[in-house]
Amino acid sequence: MRRECAGALLVGVASLFGGPADAADAGPDPRPGIVRLERAGSRLGFGMVLRSDGRILTSLSALGHGNYLRARFSDEHVLGVHVVATDRTWDLALLEPDGGHWASGLAASELDAVAQGVRLRRFSGRGRQLSAAEVLVRGQQTLLGRDGALLEDALLLGSRMDPDELGSPIFDERGEVIALVGQACDPAVRQDCRLTAIGVPVATLKEFVRGAPARSPLPAAWLGFRGVAGHSGSVGGVSVIAIEPGSPAEQAGLVSGELIVAVNDEPVTTPEELSDVVNRIALTAPGRASEAAGSEPPPERKVRLLVYGSRKFREASLPLRAPVQLPAPSRAGTPTSAPESSQKSPPE
Repeated sequence: MRRECAGALLVGVASLFGGPADAADAGPDPRPGIVRLERAGSRLGFGMVLRSDGRILTSLSALGHGNYLRARFSDEHVLGVHVVATDRTWDLALLEPDGGHWASGLAASELDAVAQGVRLRRFSGRGRQLSAAEVLVRGQQTLLGRDGALLEDALLLGSRMDPDELGSPIFDERGEVIALVGQACDPAVRQDCRLTAIGVPVATLKEFVRGAPARSPLPAAWLGFRGVAGHSGSVGGVSVIAIEPGSPAEQAGLVSGELIVAVNDEPVTTPEELSDVVNRIALTAPGRASEAAGSEPPPERKVRLLVYGSRKFREASLPLRAPVQLPAPSRAGTPTSAPESSQKSPPE
C-alpha cells in the first residue's frame, strides 16, 4: 500500500521522548539534541538524544562493525557509548552513554508528515556546524526490510542521503522529531534488495524505545573504563576492554587486557560486582555530607584497584569522578552550548 503526499507521515502520538514541546514554545533549535557518532575519529552517522532519559537513537546500519563507539555532542564533548537494544527489521539501535548524561533531548512531532503544506528538514555537515536542509517525502509505502520483513508506512524519501547521514532525525518546522533516516530495500529494484535511505516513522521509533530495557541508573562515580568477566590462568576478575580518553583509568595507566581483581581489597569477578563496590564506596566516602552542605570541598576521594597483567600484580589508585552532566554550564564570557529554549528538563 502506498500513500502519496505533498510533504510529510501519519504520527498522531503523544510523548515520544518525554512529551512534545509546549504549544507556546514554537520552533526551538533542535541541533543540541543531535549527536555525531564516530569510531577512531571517523564519522559513522548521526543520532538523536531521547528527551526522557538521555540515551541515543540511531540507525543500526550507521554503526558498522566493531566496538569503541563515540558520541560527539553539540558542545564537542565526546563520550563512549554502547548498544543496549537493536531492531534489524527497522534498522534501529539504542545507545547508552558511558559515564555521562546529556540533558537536551528531542520531542516528538504530532503533525501528519504526509499532509499538504507540512515542511520537513534535517541537519547535516562535516564540521562543527550543522546546517539545515529540506527533506522531500514522496509518500508512505510498505517496504521490504532486512530479513524479508515488511515495513508498514515507511517514508519514501526524495532527498539524497549519504551513508554517513544515516541516523539523522527528520524534523517538522517546530523542531520536533517526525522520523529518523534508516535503510530498507529500494522499491524500484525488483530482483534484489538494494538498500536505500528511508524515513522510519515516529510511531515506530516510539514502539522501539518502549520495548527497550530501561536505562541503567547513572553511577555514583565514574572511573572511565569498561570490562567483562575474564580470567588469566588461575586469576579471575574484570578484564578491561575499553578505556575512555582523559579518564581516571587512563591517568592511572590501566591498559586493555588487564584484570581488575579487587577494589579496596574486596574481590570482584564481574562488571556488576565492580560497579556495586565502587558505587558503595562513592556513596559512603567521608566528606559527602559536608560537600552537600556547601562547606569546604572534601579531599579527592580515591579507590585502590588490584590489577593483574603481564603475570604480576600491581595496585592502581583512581579518583572517584562524578558522571558528566551535559551540556556543561557556561563560563563567564562563554556562550552556552545550546539555546535556552531547547534546554528542557525531562518530564516526570
